[in-house]
Amino acid sequence: MKLDFFWVLIGIAVYLGTLLLVLFWTRAKSTSEGDGKRQEFFLGRRGQRGLHPILLLISYAATVYSAFTLIGLPGLVYKHGVGAFGSIVIAQLLQVACVLFFGMALWRRTQEFEGVTSPIEIVSRSYDSRGLGLIVFLATVVFVIPHLTLQLVGIGRLIAGVTGDRVGYVEGVGCILLIMVLYSEFGGFRGIVWTDVLQFSLSIIGIAALAWIFVQRSWDGDLGNIADSLRQNGRGDLLTLPGPDGYYTAPMLFSLCVFYGLWPIAHPSSSVRFLAQTSPRGFLWMVVGMALLPILMFTPGLIIGLGGAASHPGLSHSAKIAGTVVMDVIETGGALAMVFGLFYILGSLSAAMSTCDSQALAMGQIVSRDLVKGVLAPKISPKNEMRSARYAIVAVFLIAYLAGMRDSELILRLSIISGAGTAILVPTYLGIRLRRPDKKAAFASIAAGYLAFAVLETRVEPQSFYGFHNSLWAVGTSTLLYLGVSARGFIHLRGFLRRI
Repeated sequence: MKLDFFWVLIGIAVYLGTLLLVLFWTRAKSTSEGDGKRQEFFLGRRGQRGLHPILLLISYAATVYSAFTLIGLPGLVYKHGVGAFGSIVIAQLLQVACVLFFGMALWRRTQEFEGVTSPIEIVSRSYDSRGLGLIVFLATVVFVIPHLTLQLVGIGRLIAGVTGDRVGYVEGVGCILLIMVLYSEFGGFRGIVWTDVLQFSLSIIGIAALAWIFVQRSWDGDLGNIADSLRQNGRGDLLTLPGPDGYYTAPMLFSLCVFYGLWPIAHPSSSVRFLAQTSPRGFLWMVVGMALLPILMFTPGLIIGLGGAASHPGLSHSAKIAGTVVMDVIETGGALAMVFGLFYILGSLSAAMSTCDSQALAMGQIVSRDLVKGVLAPKISPKNEMRSARYAIVAVFLIAYLAGMRDSELILRLSIISGAGTAILVPTYLGIRLRRPDKKAAFASIAAGYLAFAVLETRVEPQSFYGFHNSLWAVGTSTLLYLGVSARGFIHLRGFLRRI
């Protein structure tokens, strides 16, 4: 049995129509005006009430578990082995520590500053420096847009693949982009959270069902058969470290765990969900949920990657393995497998869209709050501030859409740089835990971190230095400069280490 082009289009159309219904449902409930409307648009609050912590947890998970979970991770496992799974699971658990150590501190700082809706604005006020806030704003915009672009490129490739190239990037992504603009523009944060609930449900059902049917149909329901097949075919190195290409060495594993683990701190699309909490109890849901979800979300990707390597060892590009397994399942599994195969396609689409809309709203928020109100027009009205945010959301989507038409290898390279570029801001963000953080230390930290990263990126072998990823050296440099310039920071660290 094959998944007909017609049914793919029908499935995508029904999915997009459902998102619009969710948008109109959330928009119909909006009654706020003035500054209250701004708070609702950016953080989903209506007066003293906010979104339930479970909804914020699901929305946070939908943002974190992007298309990488459904498409990227199986490809990495296919190429490099189990090290990809181990590094990403450990990194996700490190993110739990970030929620506790940074998320609650950011939320408490929010209570000190009336009307704050942007994490960068908290940096500006904590350091009492608009200049620092502007630099953090510029770095964030420059380094986040490439990641948004990569998500759009992933959507384009997915649509082209499942439609046999009958729908290209321009048409397919253009249509979906319009839907994302609508619910980012009109639904605001509340609309995005509710659409995230639908999108995350599709993602988790899609990948779990695909992995289960794949094991049942191709491997007689026994995971051990996959391992045996890999060993018999000379691919047993996928089951051990450092993997067939020697990529997952101890230094690289450590680098990637730190690198991805710090992700929630400097990415506004993640940290804004800390600000949206209405009480510290909301963080308990987030901590418990994010501690349990990594195994649940990433195990299917491990199965698809290893099982795909055993059944399709000669693929020209590792990123194709998820789509290849989907086609296998649909062709051998009957009508039920076709339904779940469609769920996986929609889940992959959902995962990319949930990350895109969260990042676009966060970009619109920091543009309006930190650039327009913080620098260009401090006395701007809440109505005009929201209008500038909406213009910024459209502009960010258009820039990412147009950038996605360029060479995909360049975009992938920029995406890697994107993650490292935001990680360099981590010491400055963590400085808000101090009562009087030193803005000189923040300026020195950012300058040194980006200088170190630029130097390392121009090396002949740009990915690593002495086995450690370039981003780790850059983040380490920025951290040392921050502590070195800030005497308070050094004392704070020494006291923290003594308590440990």
